[in-house]
Amino acid sequence: MSLNITSIIPSEIQKLEDEMRSLTEMILKEFSQSGKINLKLVSDEEMMELNHKFRDKNKTTNVLAFPNEGLYSLDDEIGDIALNVECLEKESKEQGKELRNHFLHLLAHGILHLLGETHHKIDDERKMEALEIDFLKRLNITNPYKI
Repeated sequence: MSLNITSIIPSEIQKLEDEMRSLTEMILKEFSQSGKINLKLVSDEEMMELNHKFRDKNKTTNVLAFPNEGLYSLDDEIGDIALNVECLEKESKEQGKELRNHFLHLLAHGILHLLGETHHKIDDERKMEALEIDFLKRLNITNPYKI
């Protein structure tokens, strides 16, 4: 199992690379999954393009996940995650959260989406939030939903 980062990493985020990999491995192990997840750090502009192209929404967002829908490639790619660094920096300041904590939270959120978790229904949302809280707690990150 691995995390393949396919973009230039800002210095603040680069310090998190080991934790990003640990979090990825922790979640995949918990779900009895193995394989590769591709992570791309993007700008607001890039995220807006992705959101428009794949979700027909003309706005930016903080994270998008693109699962391989069970059609694993030859090297067992689970899927791709796009994280909007500009948005994460802005949100962490607005919400009074450490960038590290917010970044790892949304990485966990994206990984869970790749593994089939959703938040379309209230029960699914509660389950997904509980999973996120549990995984983040293991990294000594407080509940991100308590602001």
